[in-house]
Amino acid sequence: MRISREIVFWGICLLIAFIPLPFGGVGEGAIFIFEVGVFVLAGVHAAGTLRTGGTGGGGNRGADGRWYAEGWRSGEGGEKAAGGGAARKVPWPVKALVAIFLGLSVCQIVPLPRGIVEVLSPRIVEIKGGGAWVTLSPAPAQSLYELLKYAAFAVFGYLVYVQARSKKKVRILIFVMMASGVFQALYGLAEYFGGSHRIFGWKNIYYPTAAFGTFVNRNHYSAFLEMMLALSIGYLLARADFFAMKPNLSLREKLVWFGQERLQKTIIAGIVPVILGVGIVFSWSRSGVFVFLASLLTMIVLASWAGKRGAESGGEGGGKARSRRLIRTVFAGVVGIALMLGISPLLERFSAEIVRSEGRPLLYKFTGDVIRAFPFSGVGLGCYMYGYNMFEAQYTPGRTTHAHNDYLEVLAESGLPGGAALVAAGLAALAVMAARWLKRRDNFVRGVGLGCVAGIAGILVHSFTDYSLRMPANAAYLVALYALGLRVVGLRESRELDGRADGSGSRIGNGAGRTGRTGMFKAAGVAAGLVALLFLVVKENMGFVWLGKYEAARARLAGEGRSLMSGFAELDRLLGKAAQWSGNPRFPGEQGRLYIEMAVAENDSEAPERRDAFLDRAEEAIRRRIERNPADAFAYYDMSRVYLLYNFPLLTYQDAARRYLRRALVFKPHDLFLNVEAVYKFGVMWDGLGGEEKAWMFGEMRSVWPVDEDRFYPGLVGRWQREVKDLDKLKEILRLDPEVWNRASRFFGK
Repeated sequence: MRISREIVFWGICLLIAFIPLPFGGVGEGAIFIFEVGVFVLAGVHAAGTLRTGGTGGGGNRGADGRWYAEGWRSGEGGEKAAGGGAARKVPWPVKALVAIFLGLSVCQIVPLPRGIVEVLSPRIVEIKGGGAWVTLSPAPAQSLYELLKYAAFAVFGYLVYVQARSKKKVRILIFVMMASGVFQALYGLAEYFGGSHRIFGWKNIYYPTAAFGTFVNRNHYSAFLEMMLALSIGYLLARADFFAMKPNLSLREKLVWFGQERLQKTIIAGIVPVILGVGIVFSWSRSGVFVFLASLLTMIVLASWAGKRGAESGGEGGGKARSRRLIRTVFAGVVGIALMLGISPLLERFSAEIVRSEGRPLLYKFTGDVIRAFPFSGVGLGCYMYGYNMFEAQYTPGRTTHAHNDYLEVLAESGLPGGAALVAAGLAALAVMAARWLKRRDNFVRGVGLGCVAGIAGILVHSFTDYSLRMPANAAYLVALYALGLRVVGLRESRELDGRADGSGSRIGNGAGRTGRTGMFKAAGVAAGLVALLFLVVKENMGFVWLGKYEAARARLAGEGRSLMSGFAELDRLLGKAAQWSGNPRFPGEQGRLYIEMAVAENDSEAPERRDAFLDRAEEAIRRRIERNPADAFAYYDMSRVYLLYNFPLLTYQDAARRYLRRALVFKPHDLFLNVEAVYKFGVMWDGLGGEEKAWMFGEMRSVWPVDEDRFYPGLVGRWQREVKDLDKLKEILRLDPEVWNRASRFFGK
């Protein structure tokens, strides 16, 4: 049991240190490693529990038959023994809310009778069409992939909770997390001031004027540092024993109190939050700086309140003023260094013009439309983008994949019941943690607990303006803070236990045998569940492993200056392997695009038979893509390309191509690229259009007037000029609708 404990504990430490390094853990490879690591460690923990008959819980069994944590002493801080001494568990409502969220998420990927789905999500039935059994998610494989991440975070939190068995282990976990934060801060500052703006050699072109550590996005970087800043200040308070120092000490008594070793450790611990604070400032993140200031204020208020309550209950209340001074000192250090280095870019980030230009209120508005359209079941985990595309009423550059508000996004993906359950679980756990912390007088608990409460509260506030918790590293560290905080503030000491005290790890009492047998059955059930989860993780992620090999092979071809044809066989084999492993629609989508590229190459080589053979394969692959996610607008666009290439330039299947173009605009009606392509291709095929199709084309041009007119018409004119050359035909078509021509004519020039 001891060996398995050590394996699990140090494995957790490795995962904590690893997950932020590969771009904040966003890559599929990093997620794969994290998930496999979590479930394997959980299996080791379950196996160790099974070997000891189910006694691998949270610490040692005392003579009263109750469990206590190791190494927590009643003498520290004068904790009273009355009222019991067992570790308080995570409240059952919190666990129930998490279980509700996970259960409803499973319902999204399991086929349900069509009648039930029509009640819960009639819009999904419209999207997916016929079938007696329908899933609530338009892309169940993508939702399963996301659900496995949520499951991994839940198991990870449990492992951190049960492994925080002693002050020593809690200190190690905190040290690993703070060391990771310091590395991120220093690495980000070094890249920023060095001017290279790289992440391990990769040039970050998105945020070249800010510090971002190993995160691509500066806001996600600042959110990570916010959590570590609060934790480091809490640990500093605990490490320096500020809560225990008696008030009104003379200078000589203070020097004796600190001593040489304690003073050195306090100074070292005090440098950490200053480094983290400077990193936040130079991320130039508005939310990051706001949360930084709010966290410091919150910690001052909570420390003062706790000190007042401690004094009223007969304890030492003199630490509150010193803790306030310490936090203010950290703030002054951060501000002083930032002012010396220059903060004018940060002040510019708060300008009204920049805030308005980012368009987040529109994102929130359109996300609200998604929630109203899918109120009960949500649009599906991992499918926010497809729901958003349907309701985006104004063109935004690129593809909007997140809501820039974690709360709105989880409500959109999981529905009001599931999303509210997850949000409520997080808030309830934080409230329980804060309430328990206020009652504690142990100095270490007060310091670490304060850091966990403030760190959690900070990123929860940040989540109102960003999607930082969609970064696996931030999510994992948040879960770790919850686990550590609930564990530390929930422990109550009634005796000195250090692993060698009475009943250490032993099963005594008449009910021990029954407890052991129950634990064996539970551990066996958990082990079976972990095997199933590990199987699904490997199955879903191996597709991305082969996709990574495919992308590397394509990059190698481009680097060597070789044609796509020369490496097609290898590329096709790699994509075939990816599609065999997983049902994710991305893999047949990549196959379809590869076959279209090959068809275009064969068409340019005047090889119509080989061209059409590749188009047959592309059509089959894209049909699979649409079956797996019928809400993907660009799948329909790719299918339209296939039908336009058949028998080129005869356009034998142009009717089918136009149907798929129109279908694409059903799922992304205000995409500038799709609108320009659709109107351009309808215009090229004008003489073959029916009356309804011509009316639809003019209707599309009218639909862009309120929002995208100044970008749509120049795009259409430019596209026509590049391909057709002569603009007279386009002018002739547009003049057929005087209202349209009146709006479009100014874009043709003289």
